[in-house]
This record gives sequence, structure tokens and C-alpha cells, in this order.
Amino acid sequence: ARVATPNGSRVRLSHKGKNLSCFWCRVWLCALRRSAAAATITNPEPTMRGLLVLLGVAAQALLAEGIYVLLQDDRKHCFLVEEPQQTKVELRYAVKSTSEDVRLHFTVETPKDGMDLGEDTPTIVSVDTLLARTQDAYVFTTEKDGVHRACLSLEQAPSSPVRLDLQVRVGYSDAYYEKTSKELNLNLLEAMSIRLNDDLTAVLSEADYMKTREVEFHGMSEGINSEATWWPIVQILTLLFTGICQVRYLKRFFKSKKLV
Repeated sequence: ARVATPNGSRVRLSHKGKNLSCFWCRVWLCALRRSAAAATITNPEPTMRGLLVLLGVAAQALLAEGIYVLLQDDRKHCFLVEEPQQTKVELRYAVKSTSEDVRLHFTVETPKDGMDLGEDTPTIVSVDTLLARTQDAYVFTTEKDGVHRACLSLEQAPSSPVRLDLQVRVGYSDAYYEKTSKELNLNLLEAMSIRLNDDLTAVLSEADYMKTREVEFHGMSEGINSEATWWPIVQILTLLFTGICQVRYLKRFFKSKKLV
């Protein structure tokens, strides 16, 4: 499977061992958006504003690429999404290179305990649905902090390989903000304030999540440090005990042979 940078999310594609993490891409994009918005509000020099907008567009283009897999049977193809609790995740998919009536089975699994998700980790299925359309977008909300496994599979095995294009986006899309602005009759400044507020909420949620991860990592580091401290002591004591036993054995041996 081809792996490209998804749109603003930390996604690891668990297909043939290929992993991808794009958390810092997301942080960079949020910073560029906020800088561009602040530049527009304060109305600085046109050159600086144009540069910020250009960087924002470049970051958006970088994160706009998706991933694709080839579905040759009804086996599941999964990818991991690591996001905080109550985060909107939009999955855009498109089935190509086929003339058959394709129906996709989409599931989202979350770890029953903890935030990490391994092969043998007990999971809870939070989403289980059929996607009848060959090209659409599906939005789900993460129920807890941590890693979520999203899986796609064909309801029936196809006669020929089916290409499935995927694009994962975290948060509300541009179309959502445009629709909200029209419904509420918001001007540009009000719409931008709402969007910045949502971005700020997302950044704060991400920061809280990273603090939780940092606490876990600190506990793991303390455990490793404790093991690294006590294990050499145990080895030294074992060597001392072995040396004492060896010396006593040699003394008894020499005395029994009357060599001493």
C-alpha cells in the first residue's frame, strides 16, 4: 500500500508494517492557520500576509494527500488514528477501478482498558456500519483518549482488485464553516473567530492528551531506571556469592588431598 501524509491527523497505516505519524504536521498547520488569521486581522504589510497565506496553502496541500490500498478479498485493511477524546474524525473514501456494485464495511475499535492498542488488546467496537456509496465521507467521534483502529473491508470478495482511496481529516471541514457562516449570517471576522476558537480547543485537548502520555512515559522511565539500578547490584552479589563458594570448595579440596 502507498502511504502519503494524511490531512491533519496522526495516522498509522497498519498494512504490511507501514506506519505513519503526522502529529507535528498538524501542530505546524494549526500554527500557520493562527498566524495567517492574526495577520489578516491586524492587517500587516501585504508581503508578510501573503507569505503566511502561501505557507498555509503549502501546508494544506502537503496534508491533503491521502492513502490508498488495493482490496483483493474481503479481509480487513486497518489504520490507526491516535486522537484525544471527543474529536471529530472525517474519513473520505473513494472506490475506483471497478464496475461492480461495491459495499464497504467500516468499523472503529477502541481499547477496552488504557490508551494503547496492540494485536492482543481487548477492544470495544464503537462504530460498525455499511458504506453503500462508492464515494462519500463518514464522520465519527472518538469516545476516549488513545489509539483507535479503523478498518475497512468489502462485503463480498471482488472479481478483480479494487482501489480504495482514503483521506483522514481531524476536525470540521471548510464546508462546515462556510455552511455555518451562511446559516448564522456571520461576517468574515466572526467566522474566523469561531474557527480560531475551535482550533484553540483542539490544541488544548491535544495538550491535555500529551500530558497524560507524558505521565505514562515518566512512569515507564522510572521503572526502567529502577531496573537499571538494581539489576547490576543483583549481578554483583551473585558474583560475590559464587566466588565465596568457589574459594571454600577449593580449600576443602586441597585439604582433602593433603596438598596444604
